[in-house]
Amino acid sequence: MVTFQVVDSGIQRILISSHGYTFIVKRQNSVSTELRCSVRNKTVTCPDKVVQRGDTYTVNKTHLHL
Repeated sequence: MVTFQVVDSGIQRILISSHGYTFIVKRQNSVSTELRCSVRNKTVTCPDKVVQRGDTYTVNKTHLHL
């Protein structure tokens, strides 16, 4: 089971999974927040996403990196 911790970095909200992956807010509305994997560079654009609805987190894809 994966657990998540929300960290407010001062600039943006970061979500950290118990597996060590980090996510940043992609978009949000009054019902949910969509977060994307923070790994984005020239060689890897990780498609993994997490949707937060209240206290429930749903992982939508798998990571392309370790």
